[in-house]
Amino acid sequence: MKNKIILTAAALLFLASSGMFAATLYVGTEGSAIGDYYTEIQAAVDAATPGDLILVSNGVYNTGGGIEAGSYLTNRVFCDIAIEIRSVDGPDTTIILGAPDPNTGGHGPAAVRGACLPMNAAATISGFTFSNGYTGISGDSNREQGGGGARIRHMNLITNCVIIGNFAYGRGGGLNLQVGTAADCMIINNVALNNTGGGVFAQGANMYDCIVKNNTGPFGGGIYGYDTLKIYNTTVSGNSAVHATQGKGGGMLLLRTGDVQDCTVFDNTAQVWGGGIATEWGVPTIRRCTVYNNTTITHNGGGIYLYQGGAVHDSLVYGNDSGNHGGGIFVDRGGSVYSSTFAQNTAVGNGGGGYIYTSGKSINCIFYDNTAAGAVNLGSSPDCTNWYSCADPLPAIAESGGSIATNPAFVNASIQNFRLQVSSPCINSGTNAYASSTDLDGNPRIQGGTVDMGCYEFIPEPGIIGLISLLSLAFLRRK
Repeated sequence: MKNKIILTAAALLFLASSGMFAATLYVGTEGSAIGDYYTEIQAAVDAATPGDLILVSNGVYNTGGGIEAGSYLTNRVFCDIAIEIRSVDGPDTTIILGAPDPNTGGHGPAAVRGACLPMNAAATISGFTFSNGYTGISGDSNREQGGGGARIRHMNLITNCVIIGNFAYGRGGGLNLQVGTAADCMIINNVALNNTGGGVFAQGANMYDCIVKNNTGPFGGGIYGYDTLKIYNTTVSGNSAVHATQGKGGGMLLLRTGDVQDCTVFDNTAQVWGGGIATEWGVPTIRRCTVYNNTTITHNGGGIYLYQGGAVHDSLVYGNDSGNHGGGIFVDRGGSVYSSTFAQNTAVGNGGGGYIYTSGKSINCIFYDNTAAGAVNLGSSPDCTNWYSCADPLPAIAESGGSIATNPAFVNASIQNFRLQVSSPCINSGTNAYASSTDLDGNPRIQGGTVDMGCYEFIPEPGIIGLISLLSLAFLRRK
């Protein structure tokens, strides 16, 4: 996990005694409960009042539990008040176990989920591993059927946790995140059996600095998200969307609105659409992401699939494979791609780099060194827009102003360095009307008066800048 701050037991005890919390309760697996010491986490939660801190020592916690009002599903930890539940030494040594329904061996009314922080509790849970959680098969697809590992709702935070090996009948095999926040968490090897989000179901939620890996679900193998979702600085890899006829979004599936920034998405698989990322309707936006080595089995968009909306900005898409069209990206009936690079992708059908279909746009982009049976780099239907982009050959479409058909002169494509050489024809060849503020490296756009094509703005080496300055000075002296 990224940027994780580990606090020692002594440090935690200092904070606990410093007056930052109303009271501190302690949980451990040894001895008997007495005073402010408990042997089950739920017992400490039940005794706490708002503002308290619960410190949990190392161990495996597989007894106790609580139930949300109006529900039937037991949660190993249920907290509906504003407290913090924190392990002393982190998730490697502090484990919360759910349980299958003993009557079914899996999902059912007697199953136990890992944790639930319900709406508006303003609670935080930090530093645990959640595993072996299960859900019910009846009731609400979120409340009773979602989030085998944890269900985190509005105003609640889960941080520095590992959610691994959980199962949900409904939404979110590992984590069900409805208007909650997950930060610095690992969500690994979870399964959504009958609904969306093998790793995470996220509605109007925030995810920061997370790892989502090797999860499986019918739709949105890693993450299924919608409604003002924010996913930042997150790695999504090895996930699968497995529905035989509708499996889409191997890494993530985004609906309506959402913002994905500075993420890495690789080695994911979708049965049908969007091996790495799929979007549907509205304006989900993908910014400064690297999307590589993803696959669709039967249909379109090995790396990315945009359907009736969505936009990609300043992203690198390479090494993806499509079972039909659009090895790097397939833009289907709307959607736009800006200042991005598509290289070394493969499609069985048309558009190895990308296929822009019906009213789609590609502006300030590079499509080069891709492979397909037809339209090797870029395929398009006649009513699409391809402005100020580089593809060889260019598609025969209605609007292709400012585009060039030539080698973009990557620095070293053999090691996936797709930055531009100083001689690249893509430098200062885009249109500033669609330029963003920074490129994939975080460098400011428009270095030389006009934005460059592709995901990287050309930044001259210091020696080149010095040479240019000397030549300019010599020229001025001659005048």
